[in-house]
Amino acid sequence: MPPIINYRIMQNPASICPPEIFRDLVGLRVRIWTPEHGAGIGIVECHRDVVQDIDDLFELMFAIRFPVAQARPVDKYDWSDPDSMFANNTSMFNYRTYVSKSDGLRKISRHAFGVAIDINPFWNPDMQDGVAYPGGAVYDPSHPGTLFAGSPVVLFLKSRGWIWGGDWESHQDYQHFEKPVGLSQ
Repeated sequence: MPPIINYRIMQNPASICPPEIFRDLVGLRVRIWTPEHGAGIGIVECHRDVVQDIDDLFELMFAIRFPVAQARPVDKYDWSDPDSMFANNTSMFNYRTYVSKSDGLRKISRHAFGVAIDINPFWNPDMQDGVAYPGGAVYDPSHPGTLFAGSPVVLFLKSRGWIWGGDWESHQDYQHFEKPVGLSQ
């Protein structure tokens, strides 16, 4: 589906996205297969350069009935990444920073540019030193909607040049994919 015409992406009042990043973001209506209701509609906010990949991804997930619990902009969770993750919300844009494990410096997240996606974060937690984030999540690759090395979703995104957090050595962020496009940080 093409980007939504006249869609208004909300700004986090506590962390305003610079205009040079914000102007390249679009809203994308996507078809999802929900565990409870079957066919549904979600919205993801992404960088205009990844629209085709994301549209194709959601069409693939819908076609194979890969469950997506929900897909809503993070502003619906008052910009709280932990709340969005706990709700098992698939999302992309969220202007935020993180502290790099490699050098300890604060960096802008790839989500801030709309070129990273977290898919079903409660079913695909970020595992750090044996602890799952969000809290209470359990990674079970046999559960529908989870991601693993041979998953059609993982294989599809990697074929399009996306990096999967499940392949990282420092920790496994099973929900996370990012596209290494030429954005300044």
